[in-house]
Amino acid sequence: MNPRTKLILVGSFLLLGIALGAVLAAVVAIYGFHIPLNDVANITIDPDRELARAILWMNNATQVGAFLFPVLLAYVLFGQKDLSPLKFKIPLWFYVIAPIWILSANGIIDLLAQLNKAIIPAGSALEKLLLPAEQKGEQLVQLFLQSETGIPMSLLLFSMAILPGLCEEFLFRGLIQPLLIKTTNRIHLSVWVAAALFSFIHFQFYGFIPRLILGAMLGYLVLWTGSIWPAIIAHITNNAIALAAYYVNNESMEAPISTTNYIVSFIFFTAITYFIYRHRQNKIIA
Repeated sequence: MNPRTKLILVGSFLLLGIALGAVLAAVVAIYGFHIPLNDVANITIDPDRELARAILWMNNATQVGAFLFPVLLAYVLFGQKDLSPLKFKIPLWFYVIAPIWILSANGIIDLLAQLNKAIIPAGSALEKLLLPAEQKGEQLVQLFLQSETGIPMSLLLFSMAILPGLCEEFLFRGLIQPLLIKTTNRIHLSVWVAAALFSFIHFQFYGFIPRLILGAMLGYLVLWTGSIWPAIIAHITNNAIALAAYYVNNESMEAPISTTNYIVSFIFFTAITYFIYRHRQNKIIA
């Protein structure tokens, strides 16, 4: 089976996984939290604190179905050779520097987020189309983080940092990116297409550009280190920092950044990027 056919099949796996995720979420709601079937579809339309834990576990089930199931199915049908390397034995410093690299990009990501918001005109038809989904996503996140819900920090860390980091990296950098490379024979194009798909599937377009850049960084990290695990660690770190930023600011997932911090961020990011690139495992990646 050629890579193009496999890539098409992965697309069908993803659709199947989304459907499976919806079923798993319904099962969690009905049997785990005793929510009537008729109420399951509307649970996130007007969520309240009493249902916060149920919604969180439903979201976990959705991620496993939509993102992890396609990878497992592809692994069974295609084998390991079509996935990014899962090897742990790479230079130890890659594991250390990967989360530092992501943190160093914080200022750049923040600037891109502001740019992203600026290109969506206030009061425009585009804003009316995109803003409700953004507000709904932020509403759910803030609901999860309210102390009144009684959700422990360990569960929040698992659900909002660890699980997404694992599931999304296995799908986009672990499966889709290598298949794109084999299909197109264009490494950089494949990295950016996988990153664009990664950003798009979140359906929160006020953060599309910074999420695109983050996805590309993680894509190159997999190629440069020769393993998916540093990218997973970096992704989890990025999510955990966003989670921690809420408690620092009390009302926002975004921490305020000064001009000095932007400059320092750019300098550190450039230096670390150059260092990782110079010591990359795959010297073909130019």
